Amino acid sequence: MPTLPPRTGTGQHVATNPRKGQLDLFADLDAATRAADEATTRRRVEDAPSMFDTGTAGYGARLDAIDAWIGEYGSFRSFIGAHGWYPNMCPPPVTNTNGGCQPVTLAAELRCGHRDETCFCVGELLFRAACVTCDFEGDTRVNENAAGEDAHDHAWPGWRNLPIVPHQPTPNSGSARESGSGRTAFSAWLTRVNATYPQGWLARGGPIRTHRKPGATRHIPAATVFGGWDLATTTAITAP
Repeated sequence: MPTLPPRTGTGQHVATNPRKGQLDLFADLDAATRAADEATTRRRVEDAPSMFDTGTAGYGARLDAIDAWIGEYGSFRSFIGAHGWYPNMCPPPVTNTNGGCQPVTLAAELRCGHRDETCFCVGELLFRAACVTCDFEGDTRVNENAAGEDAHDHAWPGWRNLPIVPHQPTPNSGSARESGSGRTAFSAWLTRVNATYPQGWLARGGPIRTHRKPGATRHIPAATVFGGWDLATTTAITAP
């Protein structure tokens, strides 16, 4: 029976496992296949048509167009790749009885996807007002709050003249829920707002204007218990 030569420098032969090399090869092939698939998908998205200025208008039509684009080119990087107008912010619009109009905002991502490299691409994250129940769309804005205000000019005319009220207390949270103080504070707040706002404004899903500190002035959709927006301002409280 032949003998194996000793391994140089050790005086002993060390056997190797041929299966390990095979597994490494398979892993390399899988990684190469994934990289090729990702590159193909990226090229497919980059070559897809832009939806930013296609002539489509209206909230429902915008959603249908985005769904069609994703059906054709996939959801991978679709927000960046499609450059289409997507619903902005998560809470869904709520039904109100203000003639059917419901304010929403749309966002379009025109920035590039070069996150890990230096580039000189020009682009912005843009916003615009829209309405759930009609084809209204506002002007293109670079400021999210401005788009929300345009949407309320359409759906809730007169909101800019509303008195400014304190931030809405949370009626059921933490120890306040157990003691009842949270419900009491909310009831007092609701009474105060209803006394100064148009009759039925809150119950119909109307917005409120609240005093906020600088740096915390983002408008919040579906913020009231009735589904209305909380439109922030740094102006002092004016409600009696």
